[in-house]
Amino acid sequence: HSGGGFFFFFSGASQGKSEPRIPVSIDDVIADLAVVFHWSPDVCDQMDLAELMMWHDKARERSETKK
Repeated sequence: HSGGGFFFFFSGASQGKSEPRIPVSIDDVIADLAVVFHWSPDVCDQMDLAELMMWHDKARERSETKK
């Protein structure tokens, strides 16, 4: 998968940058957190939406390939 992301969705943005988009579902967010941080769904169930999205953004940053 090209575009610098692991399991994250990116748009074909101008200026050659990949911009993160809103994930398709909360299940996708939880799956991404499980892959990057090795967290179980039980951990994610304790978080509100804002916290899940904050951690999802951190997971996206950590999974990007460095150029």
